[in-house]
Order: sequence, then structure tokens, then C-alpha cells
Amino acid sequence: MKFTRLLCGLMVSWLHSPAAAAPPAGFTPLFNGRDLTGWHISQINHHGNTTGWTVENGVLVGTQDRPGNGGILLTDRKFRDFEIYIEIKPDFGCDGGLFLRSNERGQAYQVM
Repeated sequence: MKFTRLLCGLMVSWLHSPAAAAPPAGFTPLFNGRDLTGWHISQINHHGNTTGWTVENGVLVGTQDRPGNGGILLTDRKFRDFEIYIEIKPDFGCDGGLFLRSNERGQAYQVM
């Protein structure tokens, strides 16, 4: 199976959920709750390369610089098998979501 990048891109929405509890034994957290270490914004996809991704109170927050141009946030690591749990709370509707097994161009399985 070809390794691909896990993508968590909410291009036009805010993520305002409480900070997650520690993962169960054997699980590796993707987000440290403090900063964007281990993540980067794709510079080559059609969704923009905004710097609108930040961490606020332990939560990933994404903003857009204009409609449809919020940028895609990718993990730096590649993952083969995984389970993911997220809480998403768009502030005005969602035009993005969770992309699984994505590449830098944003080609992925879109879940939301």
C-alpha cells in the first residue's frame, strides 16, 4: 500500500472544540496542543497557502484569507494504518473537512 499523508484541512472553518484528553495506550497523538510542530501548510494546492492556521487554547484554528482559500494543513509524517478522532465546529458552515490519505495537491478521500 502506498504511503500517503494524512490531511486535516478545514479550509473555511474554525475548530473550536475543547482540548482533547490524552490518547489511549498505544496511540500516537497527531497534535501536541501547543503549536503546529509536525504539521505544514501545502504550498502547491489550489486551496491556497494561507498562514491562517494557529493554535488557540489547545485547539487547531483555521481561517481563510478569502472564500475557498483557507489552505490545507498536512502532517509532516506519513501513516499507514490509523484511527482518528476529531471534533469539528465550523462557525458558519463547512466547505472543507477531513481529508484522508492526501498528497500535497489535496488529492484525498474527503470525509466531511
